[in-house]
Amino acid sequence: MPKKVSRRLEELRKKVEERPYEPEEALQVLKETATAKFSEAAEAHIRLGIDPKYTDQQLRTTVALPKGTGQTVRIAVIAKGEKVNEALAAGADLAGSEELIEEISKGMMDFDTLIATPDVMPQVAKLGRLLGPRGLMPSPKGGTVTFDLAQAIDEFKAGKLEFRADEFITYYQCDRSHRLFYVGIVGQNPLTETALYSFNLTFYIAQI
Repeated sequence: MPKKVSRRLEELRKKVEERPYEPEEALQVLKETATAKFSEAAEAHIRLGIDPKYTDQQLRTTVALPKGTGQTVRIAVIAKGEKVNEALAAGADLAGSEELIEEISKGMMDFDTLIATPDVMPQVAKLGRLLGPRGLMPSPKGGTVTFDLAQAIDEFKAGKLEFRADEFITYYQCDRSHRLFYVGIVGQNPLTETALYSFNLTFYIAQI
């Protein structure tokens, strides 16, 4: 049985034409149709024309959004000794060592970003099967494996995003700053100097 569409959604659909939109125009439509009582989200999906199963075509890096994401980011930090206190003092929502690793292994996922110091990564690696599919595994390329916890926490709280190509060869993340998004991709082109990404950018609105 098809899901019943609300009157509000029916009216909003009339404002969206079945045609490609330029990014600026698409974002304007998103703003005009964001009338729900909750914070709506948009995702930008980009088909790059790469195959991430090859090591020279993998893409994983970060971009800092000047106005943030508009969302509260919960950060957990795994470290040792005084680094745990340093993380909490810098604004981490959770911080710990072996005990935090144990909690995560039992299914505790009350965070959006996980940062770890390099010396605990052998222990964190055991959580790969839990964290990997959720995109939460700390990575040096993503800026989430570092001894400079204060800077990393500040950056991710302020709106730094990690992105990567997934198994569908799509580059994805939510953000409003599509120009920085574009520059972030081009600046990390893993292909040869003469090759270019094949861009096909699509914005989606989550309908709830």
